[in-house]
Amino acid sequence: MGTRYRAAVIGRTGGGDYGHDLEYAWLNLPGVELVAVADEDPEGLRRAQARTGAPRGYTDYQEMLAREAVHFVSVAPRWPDCHAAMVTACAEAGVAGVLCEKPFVRTPAEGDAVLAACRRAGTRVAVAHQARAIPQVQHAARMLAEGALGRVPTLVGHGKGDARGGGEDLIVLGTHILDLMCFLAGSPEWVFARVQTEGRDITLADAREPSEPVGPVAGDSVTAVYGFANGVTGLFESHRGMADGGRRFGLEVHGSEGILAIRAGEEWAVRYLPQSYFPAVAAAEWQPLPAPEWEAAPRKLLFGNQILARDLIAAVEGQREPLASGADAVAALEMIVGVYTAHLAGARVALPLAQRSHPLQCQP
Repeated sequence: MGTRYRAAVIGRTGGGDYGHDLEYAWLNLPGVELVAVADEDPEGLRRAQARTGAPRGYTDYQEMLAREAVHFVSVAPRWPDCHAAMVTACAEAGVAGVLCEKPFVRTPAEGDAVLAACRRAGTRVAVAHQARAIPQVQHAARMLAEGALGRVPTLVGHGKGDARGGGEDLIVLGTHILDLMCFLAGSPEWVFARVQTEGRDITLADAREPSEPVGPVAGDSVTAVYGFANGVTGLFESHRGMADGGRRFGLEVHGSEGILAIRAGEEWAVRYLPQSYFPAVAAAEWQPLPAPEWEAAPRKLLFGNQILARDLIAAVEGQREPLASGADAVAALEMIVGVYTAHLAGARVALPLAQRSHPLQCQP
């Protein structure tokens, strides 16, 4: 098949770099040619061109978008402080589809503005929430749809609980878990939460800038409860100092006839227990969901991103929303921001959020 689409990458060495192999997402896809990379850091640009094989490089992504007439772009920096400007610039340049690193943006208002610009331009946006795309999670979703777990009243999600545990973990890694909840259970209707630091409830005075520019955060401990349709309740928790080598990071789906345990991270392993309780369960009783293509992939996050890239192409061609859309990512961000809204209000808060700014930025 000849080249039908031209693709490019925007990175930012020293300012979020290139997240989770997104610079490789368009390589070796049928009908797609990676033609350029943009990076404001000259040495970072040189390295990115060398490892991707992109024939042209630019230190100004706006110039690249103006000169290259690309159809698809990876917005790859891990830090979301630049995502809104970069995705909007892609839309204004007539790019058909953008694959953006997560977290997508920093506030619901920022997400609203980006998605409005993309709607005006007809640009489709996908976000690198790889869990939606990988085969074993797709298998788990089919099991739920077919009733294999019986009645499912509860989903329990865990952040990594490392040094970022609490508010920073909630947005940096919790975005994966909350998006996965939505993929499996639909859109949440409300959130109630408690956020603490050093054992006391936070106030607005506890808002801080985290180690990465993901927007304001607070707390070293977060517990949030979400209400979904059909009586389903979701719980998310992250507590600093409970990382356990990353083994907590993931989601469990508890049904009346079985449990699914989804361990997040690079492996995204999914196991099924055909009973509804844990006591005296041997490890051998957990059944891994088969995913031979995933297990054979040497770079698993790249494998997931290329599934998202192929789906984005199909979404553009079919004029539909991508599997992991920008709107889905904004919904997950509302679940994150809603934690602070609910905690500070001391009440259950409806979703989608009426207030689109970040509540921790409402300080005097």
